[in-house]
Amino acid sequence: MATFTVSAESTTYYAEGNIIYSNDKKKLVCTAPALKRVHNILASVTEIEKGAFHTCSSLEALELPPDLETIGEDAFLSCTSSVITIVGNKLTTIKMGAFGYNEYNWCQKVRIPKGAEFNDIVTKVKAVNYPEGRIERY
Repeated sequence: MATFTVSAESTTYYAEGNIIYSNDKKKLVCTAPALKRVHNILASVTEIEKGAFHTCSSLEALELPPDLETIGEDAFLSCTSSVITIVGNKLTTIKMGAFGYNEYNWCQKVRIPKGAEFNDIVTKVKAVNYPEGRIERY
């Protein structure tokens, strides 16, 4: 499936740019598996749910919204071509496997800003078994 849509009458979900969000636009629920580019995730998103980008192996790059607080389990599992950029420092929860479990399904790279206020995020990314050698500070 390359395209996602949601009925305009839905009171549970909202869709934009082949991404499905909760109706309040705070949770990113899932994406179309063939997604290659995300022009932007809604700034209102505070949580990326479990498996939201799972199997988006062609996804090249993604900048996470600044107010993001939670990345769910397996959120980016098998996004092997992806460079994920964290821009905000509100990220409090990163679940196991958020960026993959091993060299066969890890994201290509996770980018985290330089600065002491982001050191906690680096620790959280490493705590879910993402390799330090794939973390880039910018």
